[in-house]
Amino acid sequence: MEGREEMESGIDIEEQPESPLLIAMKGHSSSNKSKIAQELAQFLNFPLIDEEDIIPALQDSLETEHFDDLVVELASFTGARLVFVECSNQNDQDPDYYDAGNVPKLNIDTTKPFHAEDFITGMLKAAALI
Repeated sequence: MEGREEMESGIDIEEQPESPLLIAMKGHSSSNKSKIAQELAQFLNFPLIDEEDIIPALQDSLETEHFDDLVVELASFTGARLVFVECSNQNDQDPDYYDAGNVPKLNIDTTKPFHAEDFITGMLKAAALI
């Protein structure tokens, strides 16, 4: 289309959110959340901050249950829209539950193939995040 720019990822620039979008990935260590986070970040052309980059510096001063509160506070402080994405499979006996009030929480079944474009265009748009 003439006069419309399109990002390499296939998302039209006009569809980009007006306020920042913070996606917090959750799940067990074997849930492929890092791989899925990398795919989402690449598709959206968003920066990715891996927990392995920040947790060692914070591990003595931060309890796990407070991490979610800090993410909610960060989103509020910066005016970002926040969504939690839980990576789990049907065998997970203890999903990582966190009640973040009105923050959308989306689930990805890691036993099924993941396609960033399908996830973004389907679930995030359904949640009115982009």
